[in-house]
Amino acid sequence: MEDDLEKSWHTLDIYSRSGRMGPNGDIEKALSLATENLELNDEANGLDNDSSDFVIPELPSGRALVFKLLTTWGDPFYVGLNGIEVFTDNGSKANVESIVADFDCDISETPVCALPENLLNGNNRTKDETSLWMTKFDIDSPVVVTINFREDQSIAMIRIWNYNKSRVHAARGVRQLEITLDDKLIFKGEISRADGLCETNSESLGDTILFTMDDAILEAISENDVSMQDEIQGSVGQPVESLASLNRRPSTGDPSLILGTASIAQENHEESHLDCQFSCEGDNMIVRGKVFHMELRDNWGCPDMIGLTGFQFLGRDGHPLAVTSSMLQCSNPNNVNKLVNGRNLTTNPEEMWLASFNRDEQARLTVTFPDTVDVIGISFWNYNATPELSYAGVRCLDLYVNSRPLLTGVLLRKAPGFLCFEFVQDIFFDAEYRPPSRPMTCAVSGFVYQLQLLSTWGDEFYIGLNGIELYDNRDRPIKLGPQNLAAFPESVNVLPAVNDDPRTSDKLIDGYNDMQRPEHMWLAPVLPNQINRIFLIFDAPTIVSRIVVYNYRKTPTRGVRDISVSVDDLIVFSGEIEPSTEESTAILTIPLQE
Repeated sequence: MEDDLEKSWHTLDIYSRSGRMGPNGDIEKALSLATENLELNDEANGLDNDSSDFVIPELPSGRALVFKLLTTWGDPFYVGLNGIEVFTDNGSKANVESIVADFDCDISETPVCALPENLLNGNNRTKDETSLWMTKFDIDSPVVVTINFREDQSIAMIRIWNYNKSRVHAARGVRQLEITLDDKLIFKGEISRADGLCETNSESLGDTILFTMDDAILEAISENDVSMQDEIQGSVGQPVESLASLNRRPSTGDPSLILGTASIAQENHEESHLDCQFSCEGDNMIVRGKVFHMELRDNWGCPDMIGLTGFQFLGRDGHPLAVTSSMLQCSNPNNVNKLVNGRNLTTNPEEMWLASFNRDEQARLTVTFPDTVDVIGISFWNYNATPELSYAGVRCLDLYVNSRPLLTGVLLRKAPGFLCFEFVQDIFFDAEYRPPSRPMTCAVSGFVYQLQLLSTWGDEFYIGLNGIELYDNRDRPIKLGPQNLAAFPESVNVLPAVNDDPRTSDKLIDGYNDMQRPEHMWLAPVLPNQINRIFLIFDAPTIVSRIVVYNYRKTPTRGVRDISVSVDDLIVFSGEIEPSTEESTAILTIPLQE
């Protein structure tokens, strides 16, 4: 009976890798089958590769950029890509002299096969096979694509657009990839599979690999990144269902993450006849006023659009205050009522506010309450239509109450562009706190640290970890609470027949990591066409010098094998964790140095 069930699961896995079950496939059936196997220990069946821990170098320089396509997402005969983009340290695209593939297929033999030059044609967000590149694939002879530059280039970013002809043919996309520059390895890891569902509203079309954290370089790249501009111009997104199981993430009341008023610039503003009052209650400052005004100074890189999904004013007791569309005024009033419709956990652009944006004429939002109200903070849901369109979200704003400056330079977190976690950001007021400048450190800083758990040490049905630790720039542990953590799927308790299993996501940060007691571990199902992900979320940019990961110990084959780490969508690490044993917990330390 168990052998038959195992064969059935193997067949299901093959079909999912071939694209026959998309991200929203028959998950309930898969969960039901998975429940029956909760106690199984399967033999090791991980990816056959010898990848080891690898740290992406800083601004590697060279002339010959070589991509070695090692495996696909399931297709045994063909491998393909939509496109490749390479940006240099001056923000511009690399000056390419030629591109060649050493395993091109015969176009007369396979008419749909395209030329490698299509990888650089800029038409990346497409399903038109005449604009894609595909070639024959043999697992024993990896395909090599070489891009030759006209001169030595310092690489700052590479974007890989995976094969996206259809859901089925997305299995031809590259999975395991190695990149070398003048024979020096600069990347080794897994590239996300494209979903093949649509051309403009896609959660996953590939990956962006970052080789620098320099703000000036990233800003220069954003000015030349036409792919995001194309996404905005063609943005008619399809509604995506909310996840019914998601609950609102608790407010973040940690004073160390609260923006304050002490650094407000003294600018000339027109005084209002209205008065505003400030008082303190505990760590929070209570602001009493009637007219609240927001000036949206900047977005996350979109050249001509800015948007929000919604916001809420938090009253003295922390509960949201009622705001109606009649209380709103906006410099661009189109769909401004969407900001207060209460439907904030969404990827449907029809439920969001999006307006044209010009940095010389900042967008303005004004909320006028019927009477004076007490406010301790504001909750924001940034623009969340797609991962690409999320760059239209607000990055920086100034806040005024009764025409007097309250907060300036408030930094909002970019929305993820999907619904794996509640992406609300709470901005509280504090009379004493002074936002610190970024310390002189080589450590990485960001809002969202994402761990993608790509494979196990053999178990096909479950994946788990003992714990996770983050350390700041002084190598001190960063205290994490429930508001900082989200896992997708959350745990084995999402399975229909599993209730009250103690191996929930909160065990990842309970501090009991190097042990064999399962009640202090986390375990989740492996679902078809879904990558298990863990998000560590902060309401202010947080510096992390290293991440320590403790692998699953109760059943070592369920431990994580291949893992990648990204900070605010940019990959900073890709490597392998050793399996735990019954006697010891495998520990991986990931240094996050620029």
